[in-house]
Amino acid sequence: MDAYREKAIIYFNNAQYKSSIDVLEKAVTLQNNFDVGYYWLGRNYEKLNQKEKAAENYQRALMYDPQYFEAKEALEKLQPNTN
Repeated sequence: MDAYREKAIIYFNNAQYKSSIDVLEKAVTLQNNFDVGYYWLGRNYEKLNQKEKAAENYQRALMYDPQYFEAKEALEKLQPNTN
């Protein structure tokens, strides 16, 4: 899964969010408990101003790792925007 994550982050850092999402969607299909993948999906959707999808993915990351600090923090920042 590291290769998927690294490729997705490269796309993310180059503002190629849809390409990053494509890579991450494939990764979470192959390993559905890939908490880091869901976190990065959230980051990408947030950049695309799709706040609800971002929140859903942060929640999935937390479902697989309840102590995932970055996902928790990102979700807390989105909460006012998802009500």
